[in-house]
Amino acid sequence: MASRVYFLKKGQAVVSLEVTPTSIGIVSSVAKLKKTGGTIVDIGDSGNDATGKIPLVPVGKSSDLLSSVLVITNIIDLTAVPKNQWKQVFDTLRITYHLEGGADGPQDFNVDTDDKSQLMEGKFIIATKAIKFEINAMP
Repeated sequence: MASRVYFLKKGQAVVSLEVTPTSIGIVSSVAKLKKTGGTIVDIGDSGNDATGKIPLVPVGKSSDLLSSVLVITNIIDLTAVPKNQWKQVFDTLRITYHLEGGADGPQDFNVDTDDKSQLMEGKFIIATKAIKFEINAMP
């Protein structure tokens, strides 16, 4: 899982997150903010939505997010999907992590190959995306 970077605005701009998985199966998503010093803050989850979507939720203010890492975990349960489709579902899994409120405006991150793995002989897919918050040193 490689860490990606989202550049913050200086000041009190609010950063928001939306997670949109595209997959068959039952999807669950949870977002947490790992702050410097080890504090972990729950940002949001997909609740009872079997699509795994997290609607647009505030992550925090730029000044509070500096050097923190947003970690979004998605679990896809393929129990009800025919076994011969599990690899294809894994290969074609799409998850969009949409952030807004930063220096570059709205930005989408996608699930990458190194973000996902299969467990229990392929019955479950777990995807974890880490996005670090930084201030761009360039003027």
